[in-house]
Parts: sequence; structure tokens; C-alpha cells
Amino acid sequence: MIPVLMTVELNEILPVILYISLTILIVVVIILVIKLIGMLKRVDDILANIDGKVNQLNGLFNIVDNLADGINVFSEKLSNFVYEKVNNLIDKKEGKKKGNDKDGEE
Repeated sequence: MIPVLMTVELNEILPVILYISLTILIVVVIILVIKLIGMLKRVDDILANIDGKVNQLNGLFNIVDNLADGINVFSEKLSNFVYEKVNNLIDKKEGKKKGNDKDGEE
């Protein structure tokens, strides 16, 4: 007779224990979600701050890029100028040598 009495008590107690544990679990999940929302707000603020700083640096990067382009154009013009002058000197020297050779042959 005792086992029958014990099963009746367990059948009454187990649902109560289950409901209590589910209630505790729901409360814990709600608390975790609230903390997660707060953490996401802080992360959003940090990302907005970083985005602002990156946008400030974009101006600096544009200046550096334009400066590099200007230096590149200048160096190209300078190297072309030097190349043309050296070619002219070489052509003049070769022209004088050819002219001297022609004068000697005639």
C-alpha cells in the first residue's frame, strides 16, 4: 500500500516542481536578454565611435592619396625630361661623330 501512496504524491509533486523550474528558467532567460540588449547598445555606441573616427581618417587618406598622385606626376615629368635631354645629348654626340667620319671619308 505504501508504493501506491508514494506514486500519488509524486504525480502531484512533479508537475509543481516542473512548473517552478520552468518559471525560474523563464526569469533567467529574461534577465539574460535584458543584459544582452544593454551590451548590444554599448557595442553599437563603440561601433558608431569607431565609424566616426574612420570617417575623420578618410580625409587624411584622401590628402595622402592626392599628394602621392602629385608626386608621381612630378616624378614622371622629371624622368621624361631627363630622358629626353640625355637622348638629345647622345644624338648630338653621335651626329658629330658621324659628321666627322663623313668628313674624313670624303
